[in-house]
Amino acid sequence: MADLSESSVEIIPHDPEFIPPENAQVRALEALRTFVADGDECAKWGEDYVQVIGLLRSEDQAIVCPHCQEKTFLDKGDVFCLGEELFSAPPTDIPFIMPCCGAELPMSSVGFDPIVGFAQFGLRISNTNRTLSFEQIKKLGEILGCALTQIQLSDGVSVGPEPDA
Repeated sequence: MADLSESSVEIIPHDPEFIPPENAQVRALEALRTFVADGDECAKWGEDYVQVIGLLRSEDQAIVCPHCQEKTFLDKGDVFCLGEELFSAPPTDIPFIMPCCGAELPMSSVGFDPIVGFAQFGLRISNTNRTLSFEQIKKLGEILGCALTQIQLSDGVSVGPEPDA
């Protein structure tokens, strides 16, 4: 986990296990640096297993079932238990039974609202309070060869791996 003094943005593949070739990672990082303001720090990171990216919220956290699309709000106790589970093993290895339809899915396939993501590779912009435009995300996705999601993290804490720079 990285403790950041400001907000940050994580840009991760839709497929949590996708890792682009190294040359694509370098080109994407170079492009990202052209998209951000001076003072914003850009980095790429990669891990041996899928990481949790984002923060679970105790007040308004919901999960969205990829099987039936039902949205279920979680109470504080459920969020606490879920948070403990997410850090006990890689999210791709944690089975989760959806409360809406009973489907058993890997935790990494469950949708979260507000967004919590899962990734083995990502790009990070630190010390920023802005997000990238749709066009910028699309361009980075073309370079990396995958669809991307951005997650804005605030409150000075980023849950995820340390960047490679």
